[in-house]
Amino acid sequence: MAITDEMLSQLRHRFTVLLPHLNERQRRLAVAAEARLLGHGGVRAADRAAAVSETTVRRGIVELESGVGPLPGGRIRAEGGGRKLVEELDPGLVNALMALVEPDERGDPESPLRWTTKSLRHLAEELARQGHPVSAPTVGRLLKRAGFSLQGNAKTLEGTQHPDRDAQFRAAAGPNGADLWWSGKHRHHGGNVQVIAAPDGWPLWVSPVRPGREHDTTCARAHGLVDALNRLAATLGIPTLTDLGYENIGDGFRHPVKKPKGGELTEPDRTFNAVIRSVHGMAERANALLKVTFKALRRVSLDPAAITRIARAALVLLHIEHGRTA
Repeated sequence: MAITDEMLSQLRHRFTVLLPHLNERQRRLAVAAEARLLGHGGVRAADRAAAVSETTVRRGIVELESGVGPLPGGRIRAEGGGRKLVEELDPGLVNALMALVEPDERGDPESPLRWTTKSLRHLAEELARQGHPVSAPTVGRLLKRAGFSLQGNAKTLEGTQHPDRDAQFRAAAGPNGADLWWSGKHRHHGGNVQVIAAPDGWPLWVSPVRPGREHDTTCARAHGLVDALNRLAATLGIPTLTDLGYENIGDGFRHPVKKPKGGELTEPDRTFNAVIRSVHGMAERANALLKVTFKALRRVSLDPAAITRIARAALVLLHIEHGRTA
């Protein structure tokens, strides 16, 4: 049967509509089925209409004639198909990679999550120098499989960095060897800086840095804030508005009422919380003002003591820039 231009046009239209919705194997079999129906010259016509190679069409015909059913587990290719993974071809690759990253791994000591501060490109270059040629994306895949997160370290800062900053962060070990500078709340290393703000949200005072693992109330007590602010409230009648992180810290503090376990807040408590949060929300502007204005306060990789100096300098510069020094 002769294959006319009209038949080719119809075939091309069918392929245009159908093939984008199929996977690699399904496309091959669909084109092969049409080629078999066309008879003599069908392979050539089908490969032109589907824009695939003649080899692909003939391979599909062989699969159809062999009677092989769908592959198990929804697979597209048979087990063992495709190129071998680079770690299979180079058995020493993974060990070499782990030797490079494990001395500088980061993460919660009590969690299996880890990450490395070294870039994938640098790791790939070093592995190549050691006789393990590999691409940066492959390094990323191997690290992820080994349990490393591919995120960057949260402690980064534009500018000069302390030559031994990681050792300084590691040096502060808490009970059971826990990393005091690891914040379980934020899931990265960092410090806790307390900020006192005016009612209009203008920052008035910043504390020295404390390890990020410490609770807000622990930090506030360490700085003497609890006694000082309770005394201020008792003497001048000026309470301090806080969030629930400072619950039950003293009569001089005002925070939202906590929802009782298994219960609901009363209407007066909900109203009280709405008022407290609306006023406190204005004061929260102080933290945002410092972090947005000074990038150095968002991501710090210096030694912990430097965070205190940065925060204090940022506060002074902010006051000078906005004429709040009087």
